[in-house]
Amino acid sequence: MLDYTIRDTDDIITPALIYYKDGLLENAARAIRMAGGADRLWPHVKTHKSMDMVHMLMKLGIRRFKCAQIAELEMVCRAGADAAILSMPPAGPTARRAAALVRAFPDTALYFIADCREHIGDYARAAAEAGVSFRLLMDVNFDMDRTGAPLSKAEELFAFAAEQEGVEFLGFHCYDGNRHEEIGKRQKIVDKADAAVFRMRDRLVSCGFRPEVIVFGGSPSFPCHVKYQGEGIWYSPGTIMIFDKNYSTAFPDLDFVHAAAIMSRVISRPAEGLFTLDCGYKGISGDPPMEKRAYIAGFGHCRPVLQNEEHLVFKMDPGYEAKTPAVGTVFYLIPGHICPCALLYPEILIAENGEIIDHWETTARDRRITW
Repeated sequence: MLDYTIRDTDDIITPALIYYKDGLLENAARAIRMAGGADRLWPHVKTHKSMDMVHMLMKLGIRRFKCAQIAELEMVCRAGADAAILSMPPAGPTARRAAALVRAFPDTALYFIADCREHIGDYARAAAEAGVSFRLLMDVNFDMDRTGAPLSKAEELFAFAAEQEGVEFLGFHCYDGNRHEEIGKRQKIVDKADAAVFRMRDRLVSCGFRPEVIVFGGSPSFPCHVKYQGEGIWYSPGTIMIFDKNYSTAFPDLDFVHAAAIMSRVISRPAEGLFTLDCGYKGISGDPPMEKRAYIAGFGHCRPVLQNEEHLVFKMDPGYEAKTPAVGTVFYLIPGHICPCALLYPEILIAENGEIIDHWETTARDRRITW
């Protein structure tokens, strides 16, 4: 259990996003052990969007990263990553922007996902215009029904790409963020899905294609996929590097620490048993259900009941009204959902041993850096 307390808070403007260095390192070390080595990890950067975080992970031997936006992709390229995936299909200018990155960073192996002929066509046209070539991964729909194509379409898509100039399918991107079952059932579902991917990989090889890369999973399915070790297999957790309260509650098998908190202050006691923090939608993610949006580290018997743009109201449990905290009290909120929080802060405060030791820029907070 981390001690979230910062000793000198007088000059810290709240709300403030704080990462705890010991927690980050502990989570990264555990992920490396579970994966069987740093070189088996291909973690997502969407939770932190920080080049400093990328540099920290690279020092631990993690040199491949997954990205949700072109700005994140540029960030990891500038950090010197060995490889990176853009895990969003192309839309509008995406393929042209991607081509610019392929030209600008030849030392980083860049991969892009596609799940239909339209995506392949977009990349083929951008490749012809820019004089580059694209490495593609088939985005597999593991019954999540968000993006991706059924695995049964792999031969068709690989063959169609082979007919185009400047694009080639080199494997599979297999994200299963819908795996929320208890660990035993989760493992059985993952086993079946992974076996189907391996069968299709072997079939494609027999047809003369090169499915050399398979990137599996998100955070909940990470412990299930790691049993499958082998050449060309990687794992792409994201949230577990920071972790949040709702994941730890839903997935007790994920033994990671909450390495981030939002520092906030009590600004009002508007009625008996109520206290208001300066941490509304603009300070902490507002997408979980109200009672799961924030948890106060080291302070219980209360629950959030109202959130607006700048305010978050907690209500003391019956019988605990006398313990309503005073105006000015500093609290450390563990987010229910950490992933959207980095978007709300231009910088992240880095804590160690009760002190703020560094400030990390949220490098890819915007959707464009250069291209």
